[in-house]
Parts: sequence; C-alpha cells; structure tokens
Amino acid sequence: MEEIGHVSQLVFHLGTYQLSVNPKMFIMTWVVMGILILFGFFGGRKLRLVPHFIQTLWEMLIGFIDDLVVSAMDESGRKYVPLFTTLFLFVWVSNIISIVPGLEEPTQFLSTDLGLALMIFIFVQYSALRKRGFIGFFKHHCEPMAIMLPLNVVGELAKVVSHSFRLFGNVLGHAIMLTILSALCKNIGIPILLHLMGLLVGTIQAFVFTMLGVIYLSVAVKTEESHS
Repeated sequence: MEEIGHVSQLVFHLGTYQLSVNPKMFIMTWVVMGILILFGFFGGRKLRLVPHFIQTLWEMLIGFIDDLVVSAMDESGRKYVPLFTTLFLFVWVSNIISIVPGLEEPTQFLSTDLGLALMIFIFVQYSALRKRGFIGFFKHHCEPMAIMLPLNVVGELAKVVSHSFRLFGNVLGHAIMLTILSALCKNIGIPILLHLMGLLVGTIQAFVFTMLGVIYLSVAVKTEESHS
C-alpha cells in the first residue's frame, strides 16, 4: 500500500543537466516490444491460403483497423493502417500485461502515455504541413480570423494532454484498485475477477486511444481536402 504513487528513479548527470529514468517503465516497455516482435515474427511466417491460428488473429486485427481507418478517412487512409495497427497492439499489450504475475503496465506511467500522444500529435501536424504547405498550414490555424491563432494552438496542444491523461488515468486507476483489493482480500477472489476485468478495460482503452488518433488525423486530412 505504501508503494502506491512511489516511483524509484535512476538519475544520470550529463554535465549541468540531470536525467531521470524510471527503470521499471523502461524495462516493461522493452518487454512489450519484445512480445510484439515475437508475435510479428511468428505471425508472418509460412502464410497460408488456409490461415493458421496466429495468421487468423493477424488478419482479424488488420481487418478491424482497416475498417476503422477507411470509415474515417476513405480509401486514401489505408496507407496509415500499419501505423495504427502497431499503435493499437502496443497500447493493448501494455494495458493487459499485468495479468502475468510480476509484470506491470507501462501505460500506468504518464511518460509512456505522453510519449505516445506526442508521437500522434507530431505525425498529425507533419501530415497537415506536408499537404498544406507552410502558408496553408499557418492560415488554417488562424481560422476563422488571425486573432484566433493562440486559441487554436492551445486547442491543438490540449489534445496531447487529454489523449495521454485519459489512458493514464484509466490504467493507473485500475492498477491502484487492484493493489488495494489484493491487499484486503489476500489475493483471493475479487482480484482474480479484476484481472479478468482488466482485459476488457485494457482492450477498450487501447481502442479508444487508437480511435482518437485516427480521428485527429482524419480531421486534418479531410480539412485539407476540403480546401484543395
């Protein structure tokens, strides 16, 4: 109970700068990436017309993400399917990995969620800038009048905050609840049910996080298309 909210840090000094690293988050992030690399390696081998189990899972997942992206962005959005499939898988595995004893969710740490949200934000802005050009990109943020530029910029930055904190709050809240009830129930009964509930919550949060990324990009692309 006393460990809730306490995060140990490794501190590195680079001249006059101090760099803090959370070793638990760092290790768990690499564990998740290792799982995805293995899953991708074995899922991409010996593809068949009659798919084996792992190939079937891959095809179902890619088909689901493809439908999501195409419904939001039309056929032109298919080139973004690999990005959002990877994003969904990373967030999903990160959310549910705590069902394995001794492992913790990387997404219960704000730095992980903020990093993912920043990645989506930068990619969306880059895509808009690439299609509009600098002048068109600047004019878009000045709509409907130039005085709105600061508010539009704040609105874009607020997406990063809301995107990351939504995932962070839900995953950390479940982790805290599980810790408290495990201590009260001595790891019997209710915590087992909460682990199973965590599979559902983790899946929903991964879907919501990915869907928001698709929507942010879709708005940028569709807005550009409407101006072209």
